[in-house]
Amino acid sequence: MTAATLFGSSGEDYLSFNAVGNDGISFSGPSYFPDLVNSPAHYTGGAIECIDAIEASLTKEAFRGYLKGCIQKYIWRYENKGNPKQDLEKAQWYLNKLLSTYDTIAFS
Repeated sequence: MTAATLFGSSGEDYLSFNAVGNDGISFSGPSYFPDLVNSPAHYTGGAIECIDAIEASLTKEAFRGYLKGCIQKYIWRYENKGNPKQDLEKAQWYLNKLLSTYDTIAFS
């Protein structure tokens, strides 16, 4: 094989190998590469996703606090783990989830 590339994030991942001749291999889609930010398999193993169960068990304000804590956790340690970009994407995911808990934006 002459070249190998890994691209993508947020569900657009694919790996391709380009070989000399007709023996090239190409894999694509989340079935081969799970989306570790938006839908990690270890959070979706049951009938309900973990984040939905947590939200259902908390008040809206408590859930917002939980989300804020998750954002802080990923920002706090993103430089100390193996994949800083992925942890920043996770923090962004939680921030987007927090933003979605506000029906409208009020300006005062």
